[in-house]
Amino acid sequence: MIHYQHGSWGICFLWQLRGSTLPKGLMWAIPWAAVAGMLTWAKMRSGENYEPVDAGTLLGAYGFFISLLAFMVAFRNNHGWSRYWEGATLLQQTRGEWFNAMSSTFAFCNQAPEYKEQVQTFQALTVRLMSLLFSSAVTSVSDLCDFEVIDMKGLAPQNLEFLLADFRENHHTRCEILIQWMQKAIVNGHNEGTLHIPPPILSRVFQELSRGMVNIQNARKINDLPYPFHCAQLLTVMLLVYTVGITIGSAYTFETWQSAALVTLLNVFSLWCVNYGAVEMEHPFCSGSHGLPLHKEVQSMNECLMILMLEKTQTVPSLVAGAADLPMTEVMNKTRPINHDLPEMRMVSFFDSQAVVRKTMRGRPTVRSMRLKEEGDGELGDEAATLGKDREPPRHRELPRREM
Repeated sequence: MIHYQHGSWGICFLWQLRGSTLPKGLMWAIPWAAVAGMLTWAKMRSGENYEPVDAGTLLGAYGFFISLLAFMVAFRNNHGWSRYWEGATLLQQTRGEWFNAMSSTFAFCNQAPEYKEQVQTFQALTVRLMSLLFSSAVTSVSDLCDFEVIDMKGLAPQNLEFLLADFRENHHTRCEILIQWMQKAIVNGHNEGTLHIPPPILSRVFQELSRGMVNIQNARKINDLPYPFHCAQLLTVMLLVYTVGITIGSAYTFETWQSAALVTLLNVFSLWCVNYGAVEMEHPFCSGSHGLPLHKEVQSMNECLMILMLEKTQTVPSLVAGAADLPMTEVMNKTRPINHDLPEMRMVSFFDSQAVVRKTMRGRPTVRSMRLKEEGDGELGDEAATLGKDREPPRHRELPRREM
């Protein structure tokens, strides 16, 4: 497998010979091109008069090359979009699998009062491990390394040193260590009574953790297996040849400079733009402007994990007195959009419903840390998360009213 860099203009790898098919192709093309040239020279030396080549004949001779070029550009564009879509799908599947594993783990926790402190410790540990696992997994498939994690101060320093000291450059190994810690913590929690659920049902958590890890391995495939070098090089050479050929052909065919310039502009512009777009889509986890919103995904995962820690999230809603005795027809008649019954309420963001600590960075306020707090309940945890460096809490959004 040949790893190569496209560069800013996509032609810096043009002269690389290792793995290139151009030398072998030239070994066939140059002799036969020489034969064609000699036959034409002999024809001209014979003294016979030949009619000048018209535009249709020139286009026909050039047609196979144009058709092959169009096919290769379309194939690469389709291939790039497939890689981009697959990368986005695998990232979402990983997040869904791992979050559902955490949600199931919280649901399996022992509800007995004597286990309350033990359950809180277990949940705080697994949430931090999952945040670190998801961040490390995204780091292993991208060229970024500044993703946010939920506060790590509660973890033992020796464990963090082991995780970071010798594996600073090997994010793949870090994921394997963290997934092992997660599974071991769940097994210990079950043995200690923190998780009160039959083992066959608990195995669902391990299955979701493993499926998420398999998705990450498939996402790494996108980075480890680039578009074949010889295909990319050949396509670039063909684009350069076409650019020169369409320029000369337009000057030879059209009588006005406006027509020649317009035809050349449209052909060269469209093919090169499609090729550059395909190159960008081939790297969905890159840090460029066309990469996937990886920071947003990590932040969203951390927010969802912190919401799991809230006591109200883990409390099952209850019905008001007499609601269960209503006939189904009466319940259906009272069914209406939720915003119709809540005219005075507004959509409050997660940032506004918590105590948000603000700091200043580069002259403007930013959200840096968050404390999980509910009214009358006091603090539920220490600094819960480090959010984006330039992230501000979203504004209030009024819920629209609908008339019945």
